[in-house]
Amino acid sequence: MKISFIFLTILLFFTACTTKENAFSRFKLSHAQEMGIYAMQSSKIVNKSDSISGTVSIIYLNKVDPKRFDQDGEVFYVCLFLKSATENVKFLLNEEEAESVKVLTSENKFSQLMSVSTEWNSYYLVTFPRQGDVVKFQVVNGDFTSNLLTFEKDE
Repeated sequence: MKISFIFLTILLFFTACTTKENAFSRFKLSHAQEMGIYAMQSSKIVNKSDSISGTVSIIYLNKVDPKRFDQDGEVFYVCLFLKSATENVKFLLNEEEAESVKVLTSENKFSQLMSVSTEWNSYYLVTFPRQGDVVKFQVVNGDFTSNLLTFEKDE
């Protein structure tokens, strides 16, 4: 009985000291910025011998603002860094090429969703036709590819 009382006292002490916060409560972020971080995934762009060509960060805009982007199909904000500039970059969703690729400047209406906005990155708004509940995004640059970045739609 005495051991149970000591155990319960220690347990009460540790649970009383916890806070009811999440990862965003210590930062001053807008709702759009929180959703951008939640909907973002990143990958290195590598070839078969694991040589790195660049990096890509992608925000699935349908998750950030479903009312605004669902009618347009599948919409992604892409931040791409490549060591050597090339014209043959392809964006694939479920192995199909993009319907529309719009090149953006580093300062654009989506740049507040991502914590990094630099001149040496390339920014794109990439649109695909509507897909199923799970979409797999990939960047291809010649022999170099990113990992498959899987996004699931909210129900």
